[in-house]
Amino acid sequence: MLKKVLIIGLMSIVVVGGVFGALVLAGNWAYSTVAVEAMTAEPADVVASFYGWYLDHAGYDVESGTMRNPLVDRSYAAREELSPALVDEIDALLASFREGGAAYDPFLCAQDIPTEFTVSTSSISESAAEVRVETSFVGHSFRVMLEKTGGEWTITAVRCSFE
Repeated sequence: MLKKVLIIGLMSIVVVGGVFGALVLAGNWAYSTVAVEAMTAEPADVVASFYGWYLDHAGYDVESGTMRNPLVDRSYAAREELSPALVDEIDALLASFREGGAAYDPFLCAQDIPTEFTVSTSSISESAAEVRVETSFVGHSFRVMLEKTGGEWTITAVRCSFE
């Protein structure tokens, strides 16, 4: 009887372990990976995260029936991918546009919103990185600069080709 209980117990452990392993490999495990990803994110991942959110947030919101613009509602300011200094720089640039400067989206280096983007790391060191972003506009790309502070990468500048 004891032998039967041990065998059933071991089989249960193997089954549970197999299910756990399958869930982890499939990416369906229920625990939050956000903190782990933030600590281990590569520069290109940080840039992809920000621009993925940015393109999703810009444009028509079906739920509310309104147009959303991260530059107008300043929702970019709360994004952890951006350094506080860059947020201040973007705020100042947008203020200059209201005073008659040439207006463009300083995150996209364009006046229109692309439908998609791709990122690729151009250079990386222990504390600084440059990521190239290409958009769905023909021949359109720009560079995103990052710095590593406290073990995490943050976007510190966006360099448009016309600057």
